[in-house]
Amino acid sequence: MAKNNVMFGTKRIISLISSIRNSSNKFLLALLNNNGLKGLATSHGDILASLFETSPMSMQELAAKIGKDKSTVTALVDKLIAGDYVIKEKNLVDSRGVIVSLTPKGLELKPTTDKIGDDLLNTAYDGFTETDKQELTRLLLKMKKNFEK
Repeated sequence: MAKNNVMFGTKRIISLISSIRNSSNKFLLALLNNNGLKGLATSHGDILASLFETSPMSMQELAAKIGKDKSTVTALVDKLIAGDYVIKEKNLVDSRGVIVSLTPKGLELKPTTDKIGDDLLNTAYDGFTETDKQELTRLLLKMKKNFEK
């Protein structure tokens, strides 16, 4: 019986990954709402995390860092601007570009987003050993590379 479950899983791995993504997004949205961040979407997390590491950052750098196209990042950043979490300014080095920076309100999010990230990972890895985590990461990165050929 267990062998059949493994066979089913191996044939439907992309569906399983998609299901995990959907479940984790629902979980993350609940965490955001429970922490008073109802205006934020799960996709804002990558932008905020990147800006917590390096702020300011050009839109082009930000798009490359989070692996999304510039138009998608622009829409996400505009929503963060509406929430007063970030600001956009002209790039003084490249007049065609825009620089994104965290506002004081955006900087205040770091402890909360760190805790939310910890809660998400603790739930995802519940029952995993450190070796399990490393092996899962290794295999998923290997699979990701298959689609980047």
